[in-house]
Amino acid sequence: MFYKVFIYMKIIISESQKELIRRFTQIQNVIDETFEELKSHICDFTLAEFVTEVCWLVSDNREDFGIEVEDSADEINNTTSLIHKWVRHNFLDYIRDNFYRLIKEEECTENYDDDLSEFLLDVE
Repeated sequence: MFYKVFIYMKIIISESQKELIRRFTQIQNVIDETFEELKSHICDFTLAEFVTEVCWLVSDNREDFGIEVEDSADEINNTTSLIHKWVRHNFLDYIRDNFYRLIKEEECTENYDDDLSEFLLDVE
């Protein structure tokens, strides 16, 4: 006799994990908005410059994600640096794929590709 076995998994998400998922989605939405904002100038960027510009635009919107920073320059710089590293670590492939998509759409002919090896050392 053959029995069907069903396994049900219950996934419990903590409040901090829920908040991270919400922020992840918000950050991806901001990244998508930056693609549209930068599209008209895409041929002026190399890939590394484009990733850096996306990171800056995301960190400029940190208040939208509920990230509050004290007014000290050190605190602002540390938070900005952490946001840039987090964006590069979690969204680099997504940003790269969209960069090449935009390059193709805008029919860029200049040298827009560059070596990311030095740039990627931050990510790890």
